[in-house]
Amino acid sequence: MLSIVELEHGSKKKFKEYSMGMKQRLGLALSLMNKPDCLILDEPTNGLDPEGRNDIKRLLLKLNRENNVTIMISSHILTEIEAIGTRFVFVKDGEIVKDLSKEVLYSTSRKAIKFKVDNTAKATQVLECEFTGIEYKVLADSEIIIYNLLEKSPEINAKLASNGILIYNFTIEGENLEEYFLDLIGGKSYE
Repeated sequence: MLSIVELEHGSKKKFKEYSMGMKQRLGLALSLMNKPDCLILDEPTNGLDPEGRNDIKRLLLKLNRENNVTIMISSHILTEIEAIGTRFVFVKDGEIVKDLSKEVLYSTSRKAIKFKVDNTAKATQVLECEFTGIEYKVLADSEIIIYNLLEKSPEINAKLASNGILIYNFTIEGENLEEYFLDLIGGKSYE
């Protein structure tokens, strides 16, 4: 089991000498002792540094693919879950509010125009003057998201540029898992 979780190098150490990542791997090794078909994990990357989180995610994908283990993860870090999950179940106040696959999430999530500019105040002024009914949000780091008028994205790009606004990137993106969840439960994002 230690080799499956890539912990064979720590087999001679005492538990108190283990790092948090090593302890997480040891917990996985213990849970695999009976060769389960399904693992249920609660916050498996909690307390780990970025390298440790990446190692655990890679290990979970390996267990799923090579050992055919179904893994259910409960986590508040939705960006990590999105990276490895294939199906998402959203729970609010103990009730399931949505159950969907990654494919359905991406095909039904709200699309938006996202871009970064040198002057958000001037850009929003141009947007409001030129495009009636525009729905947008200014984010940190001089980014703007437009939630409607996707069909006018070339015109929006051209209008901003013709008004002397430098555009660093301009993309059409779908919502990520966290944005989808916040929209679903009516929560507010920090942006």
